[in-house]
Amino acid sequence: MNHKINRLLGIVTGAAGGLLLIIVAVLMIRGSRFSDIFDFADFFPTSAAAPTGDVRPTVPDPTVPAPTQATEPVTASVPDETVPTATEPPEVRYSTKLRVGVSRLDGNFDPFADLSEGDEDVMKLVGINLLTRDRAGKVILMATEGEYSYYNDQRYLYTGPADISVEYDAEKDETTYTLKLRDGIFFSDGVKLTVDDLIFNLYVRLQPNFTGSGNLRSYDIVGLKNYYYNNSLAENIVISDEDVQAELDDPGEEISGYIRNLIVTILRDEAKTSQDIWANYKTLGYGDSAQEFFYNLYGLDLNYNLKIKQGDELVDKPMDEVCDYVIESYGLDYHLLAEHYAVDRNYFDKQITDYTRETLLSKRIREEGGEPVDYISGIVRIGEYTVKLRMRGYNSDALYEFFDMIIAPLHYYGDPLQYDYESHKFGFARGKYEIPEKAKANPLGAGPYVFVSYDGYAVYLKKNENYYKQTSDIEYLSIRAYSDNVTEQIRNNELDIVVLDGSREINEELCAINENGRLCGDTLYVEEIPELGYSYIGINADRVKVGDAPDSTQSRALRTAILTAMSAFKEVSYVGDQGYFGSSVDLVEYPVSPFFSMEPDSSSYSKAYNQDPDGNALPKAADDMERLQLILPVVRQYLELAGYTYNENSGKFTGAPSGASMRYEIMIKGSIQDDHPSYTVLSYAKSVLYQLGISLDIRYVSSAENMLVYLYSGDADMWCATWDCVGDPNFDLHYASTSKTNLYHVNDPELDGMIEAFKRLNESEDQAAAKACAVQIMNRVREWAVELPCYTSLDYLVYNVKSIDVSTLPNGHSQYWTWMDDVAFLDVYPQVVED
Repeated sequence: MNHKINRLLGIVTGAAGGLLLIIVAVLMIRGSRFSDIFDFADFFPTSAAAPTGDVRPTVPDPTVPAPTQATEPVTASVPDETVPTATEPPEVRYSTKLRVGVSRLDGNFDPFADLSEGDEDVMKLVGINLLTRDRAGKVILMATEGEYSYYNDQRYLYTGPADISVEYDAEKDETTYTLKLRDGIFFSDGVKLTVDDLIFNLYVRLQPNFTGSGNLRSYDIVGLKNYYYNNSLAENIVISDEDVQAELDDPGEEISGYIRNLIVTILRDEAKTSQDIWANYKTLGYGDSAQEFFYNLYGLDLNYNLKIKQGDELVDKPMDEVCDYVIESYGLDYHLLAEHYAVDRNYFDKQITDYTRETLLSKRIREEGGEPVDYISGIVRIGEYTVKLRMRGYNSDALYEFFDMIIAPLHYYGDPLQYDYESHKFGFARGKYEIPEKAKANPLGAGPYVFVSYDGYAVYLKKNENYYKQTSDIEYLSIRAYSDNVTEQIRNNELDIVVLDGSREINEELCAINENGRLCGDTLYVEEIPELGYSYIGINADRVKVGDAPDSTQSRALRTAILTAMSAFKEVSYVGDQGYFGSSVDLVEYPVSPFFSMEPDSSSYSKAYNQDPDGNALPKAADDMERLQLILPVVRQYLELAGYTYNENSGKFTGAPSGASMRYEIMIKGSIQDDHPSYTVLSYAKSVLYQLGISLDIRYVSSAENMLVYLYSGDADMWCATWDCVGDPNFDLHYASTSKTNLYHVNDPELDGMIEAFKRLNESEDQAAAKACAVQIMNRVREWAVELPCYTSLDYLVYNVKSIDVSTLPNGHSQYWTWMDDVAFLDVYPQVVED
């Protein structure tokens, strides 16, 4: 640590003679020995014995006072008043503390559950994750000795608790994952971490009754199906799509009951929702009551009478009666319900076919017989520190699902008496695991900090002296949820570190705290961390085209005209004094998150859709009017190349080529009253196209769910959305011809080949080649003119300069590598401990 604390080690030599006289006098009065007066252990402490075996000595909690030993009262002697008494100045004690603010803290510390931000941060500091990632999210396979990796052209060394190897056998179509733990990792209570802890964690997550985080059961682990159904024949039984369809064509009692219950649940929930919101839709013609509103949405019989006579008046039937009638009218037709519920006839198909397949499989297993199975053959223990996991097929995401977990110690979260690998016992009664309440409230792990307490307001941690890596100089750490007025808490020196979602308002408030009016100054030091995804405007190539060829030169020219009209106004719409975000976003020009650093180098970098048909870059405009005048002729040229008919006298296009249209629609989530970040871009583009005779209608979609229905059914011309990326740019998901999430309907064998090549290169050591391949993909997507990348949001990592020495801050923080990963190197100013 940069800050050294000097202690008083002796007394002034000039007083030595006087002190010696006092000592002699006291000895004469008490007739005692020196050892009765002075406890030499206070001056020369002896070290505890070194730990032996697999258990280290535990570290006492400094917050709990040590027990005191009772002593007999002693008559105090009266000192000679002529001899002055020497006094020693009180020792000044210091401690180092870090106060962290989070958006939410629930006090749930279940290592198997989905957690809120604050609870998850607690678990990351108390526990360790088996998977080591670099700053770009890539897995470090040889972590025990350490590997180097580059991020933003900087080289970093990464170390972690385990080495992982992945081997795919094409002949067997089987992947084997081998994990080898580092020897010498201890939990904070001194118990050694072994592969048995990992096996316990895997079996908890693979129980049929497990409802926690992750989706481990969805992978075809060898032996999992036999274990899951407790039958040795389960993996040999296949339920075909034909079997499922035959059952759905003539459903038995169990499947009929499931479908019936689904329809009843959906419609009763919708009836209740109708009662809550019907008044908001009254002026739109949906009826004058909740019953009318509900029936207009889901009723099938146009002759059904919603009224009953009550005395001399007609009143609405009770909602329950209306709802029951509607339920009966659907019978078992879940496709018809899906049309009304989600505007997608196939909306419930996967849910119902999965249940049907599961039901048929269970029935077939009961009929076939077989033997009980009490273990998963694909999870194999190879000694104290190594485990192998075998899976059928290959899936690049499986590595994350298998090992991306905070390890919960078997001896604390399970029952060691019920663990015996050879006897197929894994730390709990099969199918009955429940986390102990004490463990849920008081987490334990092998991370850099030890859980001390949670008082309903904040979590308190202390440094883990048993941590296997370099320990932090920060002795104590507290985590608490910040208030709505978080910037005031920062200004008032109540927090040391906080991560905030970027916005114009937050940016301005943070800048105002520093004297220089910037993010980094005398009070705060703020790092801008790009989020993993990016926002974009998309076009369906099957709907916005000329003729029947989405990839023709004319079709691409049509889409380029539209995207050029939008791109010209990106900067003024999103950033700067007039922009939606101010300085809290980064503009994106290529279809990839800036997080991955895949954009071309400056020599070949260019703005998206900022060229005329001859390839000349458009000049920068001084204001909106000049920008409008610059862009109109360029958009006109592209539309003429697309085959649109232009009238010189009117200055407008008067006809569209076959397959194209004079009117297109773009969908945007929200309502007319809502303020969407991309609305300004669309408004400018609408104006440009309108002056040329083309209509761009902005359609508001009320919910994200409805938007997804339109996108996945292919019913949207254009839309505004965001791609969220996890560990990979996801080119295959977005643009591959066979991908179900290829919303652009791009079908390009050449692009498919590039994507396959990128996947191989991105998993290799040749990252330069991977980047070059990524640039090829992005340029190809630009040629298709189906996506305008817009912006990526920024998170703000805020440090309090008054308590943190920002000169010690490590570089290269990202969404995958935060201050928690570098806490050992973080330096805070010591504080005097007040008694």
